[in-house]
Amino acid sequence: MGKYEAFVHYGPYDKETIDNMYNVRFCGMPISFLLLDNRKTNTYCHFCASLLTFVIPGSKRVEGKLTTLDGDDHSWVEVGDIVYDTTEVLMWDKKSYYEKDGVLSSFVVSDEQVHESADMYLENAGFTESFVAWIEDLESNIENNVYRRFIREHIDRFKREIDYDNLVVDQDELREMRLSLNEMYGEINRFITENPIKNKRKDWYNDYVRYD
Repeated sequence: MGKYEAFVHYGPYDKETIDNMYNVRFCGMPISFLLLDNRKTNTYCHFCASLLTFVIPGSKRVEGKLTTLDGDDHSWVEVGDIVYDTTEVLMWDKKSYYEKDGVLSSFVVSDEQVHESADMYLENAGFTESFVAWIEDLESNIENNVYRRFIREHIDRFKREIDYDNLVVDQDELREMRLSLNEMYGEINRFITENPIKNKRKDWYNDYVRYD
């Protein structure tokens, strides 16, 4: 067992938290479509940490400088002695997390600042083509997602909610939305390639947890 293995949970979100994710909307879609897809959360630590605070009661976004990131800024979520890192998609004992990453300094981000970064997306009703593009994207990778059972449930529930099979879709707009997702993944991959030390998310957590 590694030094910190006893203090990390490789599938951090319990069913209650995941259920809450369905009811909190991001651009009109369940926030689970973002936070349960680790392809999308990588590199967007500040934004995703802000969003997660709307799902976990009593939680706060914390921002700090980490030794493991060469002193660069990073954001995570704390509630009591527990840390949720949306970039790693892991839950840590706070003491172990601070020791592991070498937290040089940290502060709790105010609720006002959290709302400033998140409200535009939480209040955005979204549109048909974005729903279709995101659902297609999630379904194309669902077998590689450790939360795939819950993602499947949320997709099916949302499809019923929006009467998916009868949506009128502008194909040009849909192509634009597909392109924007591909561009987002391209930016993430470029960031990973150019700044490997600044990407702490570990894909190996997939080997430790399955929710079949």
